[in-house]
Formats: sequence, structure tokens, C-alpha cells
Amino acid sequence: SFVVSWKVLVLFVVCLRLLIAFALRSSFVPDEYWQADEVAHRIAFGFGSLTWEWTAALRGVLHPFAFAAGYYVLRVFGIDSPDLVAVLPRLIQALFVVVGDVSVCTLSRKWFPYQRSAVSYTLLASLFSWFIAYSGQRTLSSSMEGCLLPLALYLMCEGEKVMITYKKRTSVLGWVVAALSCLIRPTAAITWLCVVCVFVFQTIVIQQQQQQQ
Repeated sequence: SFVVSWKVLVLFVVCLRLLIAFALRSSFVPDEYWQADEVAHRIAFGFGSLTWEWTAALRGVLHPFAFAAGYYVLRVFGIDSPDLVAVLPRLIQALFVVVGDVSVCTLSRKWFPYQRSAVSYTLLASLFSWFIAYSGQRTLSSSMEGCLLPLALYLMCEGEKVMITYKKRTSVLGWVVAALSCLIRPTAAITWLCVVCVFVFQTIVIQQQQQQQ
């Protein structure tokens, strides 16, 4: 059935993203350590290097706290080995990438309900994106924000004709996720400003159509 095949597909995506996270041995940019891992390590274990942005309180702790929670679990159970401490943040980020993969696929099914191949092509595009494979599992705030974007849009989306709504219960959660993405990375507000403009324009068009009827 579709439900079973969808579960198997999600499991495959989870295994793939975790495998990529395990396989990563390179460094992309310094921020994946200095703005995430080191800060999370300091929160959980009490020591870790902080750059000047943190000592000046210019950054929020929401992003590194996601990894600090994992570190805290390792600490509680006494399994905080150096190897596990090194790889855990990327494994956690890999799960966020899975959320992004699944969200963008289900969003495509909502936006293109009469095109059955839309979900398949969307998933293939996401899985075969070399940049997502290279940077998605890295502990960058932009990586986590990029995973929350399709999730928020999926929760806001009502269907093909109404792309964004505030009337559904899940849409409220979608706006909450959008707010969280802005807290994680303030520049995400630029993206959401565009979404708000689309939402306002769409609302005006719908109201005009209802008045004409």
C-alpha cells in the first residue's frame, strides 16, 4: 500500500542522511564548529571555546541548544566518548535534513495534486542535490533553517489554489516554525517577508473573488 511504501521511503531517507553524516570527514566553513559544536559542548559539559559573538551576547542559543540536548543525553548515560561527541551534532542535523526532505515532498503533493510524478521528482531532486549532501548535515544555522522552511510551508499550505493560509490549526504551527527559523537565523526573515507578501496578495485576491460572487 501507499502508506507502507511511504514508510519504507522515509526509512531509506533517514538511513541515507545518517550515512552521509557518518561519512563526513571534511570541514566546510569554521562556523559549523565555532557557532554550533563548541557552544553546545560548553552548554552541556561546562567548557568549550566561544568566539567574540558569543561573549558579546550577539547570538541566540536556540541553534546550538539542539545539539547541546544530545550532548546532555550522552553525559547523563556516561557514553560521551570523543568519537561520539564529534559525530553526534551531525547525526542530529541529519534528522533535520530528513524533515526537510519529507516536508518538501509532501508540499509538492499538495501544490501539484494531479501530477503523481511530482513527489518522485521532488524527492530525487532533493536526494541528488550535491550541495545538500555536502552541507546539509553540517551544523550550520543556515542548514537547520533550510530544513524548517519547507516544513513551515507544508503546515501553512491548504492546497493547490490556496498556497498559504492562517485558518487551519496546523497553519498556526507553521507560523511558529517560521518564527523559530528566524530565531535560529535572523536573515531568514528576508525569505519569510516574501512569503508574507504572497500571503497578503493571495488574501486580497480571494476576498475580491468572494465579493464578486
